[in-house]
Amino acid sequence: MPQITITFTSPINASTQVGDKAYYVNTGSSGGFTTNSSTITEIGDILEINAARTQMICLINLIRQT
Repeated sequence: MPQITITFTSPINASTQVGDKAYYVNTGSSGGFTTNSSTITEIGDILEINAARTQMICLINLIRQT
């Protein structure tokens, strides 16, 4: 399966671990607030997290969740 490397500007949550599922949700703005869309997309299983917790590698499952 294909993989993706995701880089964050801040460390990810300490409870995130290899084997967890990663998800993506689109965001937008409404009234000066950041809002989430109702569509949640599963990225896939987390395969690796770097020591600084600012980067992870995931399998790409390409499954859409709602």
